[in-house]
Amino acid sequence: MAIYLIGYEGRTERPYDQLQEAMDREGGVKLIDGLWALDVEKDATELRDWVHTFMDDVDAIFIAQMRAGSHWASRHLKSSANDWLKSRL
Repeated sequence: MAIYLIGYEGRTERPYDQLQEAMDREGGVKLIDGLWALDVEKDATELRDWVHTFMDDVDAIFIAQMRAGSHWASRHLKSSANDWLKSRL
């Protein structure tokens, strides 16, 4: 399994409920609007392509892998999001 940060920016007026529901089903955690963390058995390219299936061609997607021991800091995240990150990183 690999831990990824998934950032996206919708550039159309459509809702992204299906993407958020899919992230929930995969066990992801929403960090802030447009930024999720997900622990999956995919590489960054596969994950980008999967996210794209829920989005429009003009939308922006960013995928970055994090590893145990990665340095990170947050402020005002939900405690469940912080707990998710602390348990994996």
